[in-house]
Amino acid sequence: LVGFFVNTVVLRSRVDSSRSVGELLGSVKDGALEAFAHQDVPFERVVEELAPVRDTSRTPLFQAMVVLQNTPAEMPAMPGLDVQGLAPSVTPASFDVMVEFQEAGDGLHVAVTYATDLFDASTVERMAGHLGVLLEEIGSGTDRLVGELPMLTGAERDLVVGGWNDTAHEIPYGSVPGLFAERVRRDPSATAVVCGDESVSYGELDERADRLARRLTGLGVRGEDRVGVLMDRSVEAVVAVLAIVKAGGAYLPLDVRAPASRLGLVLAEAGASVLVTDPAWEPTAREIHPGHVVVAGKPLHDQTPDATGPELVVDPEQLAYVMYTSGSTGVPKGVAVRHRDVVALVFDRRFDGGAHGRVLAHSPMAFDASTYELWVPLLRGGTVVVAPPGELDPATLAGLVAAHGVS
Repeated sequence: LVGFFVNTVVLRSRVDSSRSVGELLGSVKDGALEAFAHQDVPFERVVEELAPVRDTSRTPLFQAMVVLQNTPAEMPAMPGLDVQGLAPSVTPASFDVMVEFQEAGDGLHVAVTYATDLFDASTVERMAGHLGVLLEEIGSGTDRLVGELPMLTGAERDLVVGGWNDTAHEIPYGSVPGLFAERVRRDPSATAVVCGDESVSYGELDERADRLARRLTGLGVRGEDRVGVLMDRSVEAVVAVLAIVKAGGAYLPLDVRAPASRLGLVLAEAGASVLVTDPAWEPTAREIHPGHVVVAGKPLHDQTPDATGPELVVDPEQLAYVMYTSGSTGVPKGVAVRHRDVVALVFDRRFDGGAHGRVLAHSPMAFDASTYELWVPLLRGGTVVVAPPGELDPATLAGLVAAHGVS
């Protein structure tokens, strides 16, 4: 007989990591026997009866095929004919992935056919290697829990456990204002912040932040006191957060996109006694905060401009900022971050090499990406390029990158 004597049966298994290997194999065996007991029903009929939602990019009911080739491998003898096998020049992938086992005298040979739209060759080779390790481990005994079976090769395990975790490197000891002061001493004339046509050097940024820090200490801000920040992106916003940490406080960035009720809730829960804002947000600030409101850039009426506060040494273990989660899963929660945490991020080895020398600050300040955008350049001697306030479209971002040499 000449023909294609294959019928497809759909097998379903549930892999529970808390079960033993023996229990898993037993359940797979039971499922296979049950499926083969109904193998006379053509696969096409099963699909017709179930009528699943069809998608031309995949086969219905299953996308992974396992084949066991256990028919005789020798060529058939046909009277008067010489018969030989011809391998196809191209092997099309009918499924996402097909694992084909061929019985041989020395065991099972395995071939994997895969859709190149979904998998790279290196991915499939890695999966095949994992399968080999898994089968070897299963062969060592069926009493082990499925979740205890390893799949990584020895080289992969060494890479994951050793190579990728070889992160030890020296991190400077200090706080955000302390390390910023070192940058000011090294090169006070270097450009620290750029926003539109305004350019501010490290020395000037330091002086402006000191003036605001003295105002804050005059209002009673002490170590780890939370100070709210409700401002649009600007040079003054950079000055504000630097001033707060210089005063020993922890800045509490507020999301300008949030409703006033949410802003007031965050301020109250964090216990912020002072709120720093800008002229655009001053009316909202006075609406949501009953305590002190400082408008950046404006002098206080109850304090002389040259008033001085105590010389502070900020401990790296102190809070640098408190940032609130979105609250999408319930009540917003404040995440407290220390100075040493910020410093550890800033001096991560991935930021070496100068590629992070000119960073675009375009994230909302209440979003944790702003930690990178502000402190990585400022504590490494780079430049913060501040995007204009409001929503930013791709064309605006591309223009900022080109105009300011954002790296």
